[in-house]
Amino acid sequence: MKSNIDKDIKNTFKRFNRITNMSLQELRIWKNNNASKKASLSRTSINRVIRLKSKLLKDWSLTDVRDANKVISYISRARKIKTSRPRKERLVKGTNLTKNEIALRNWGYNTFK
Repeated sequence: MKSNIDKDIKNTFKRFNRITNMSLQELRIWKNNNASKKASLSRTSINRVIRLKSKLLKDWSLTDVRDANKVISYISRARKIKTSRPRKERLVKGTNLTKNEIALRNWGYNTFK
């Protein structure tokens, strides 16, 4: 039983690190950028990603797996969002990013990488 749990943790850890393309340092810098507050109501998502990125595989728990799966799921969905409006029309005031691009960064994914 323990080996199945360890396998699940390891697989989720790998998937999480494959889908999130921002480093821990990039996330910390982004969190302090005012633009990061323009798409999310709370800081939960970015704090979650920073916490997970801060931990080594050996320190991950089933709670971390659950949280990482939320991140994986969100990024997978949000990357597919398409709109008929031109990007320039969708920019958030005071930034050069759309709400979706800001939200994705808050979840650890930079669309420009």
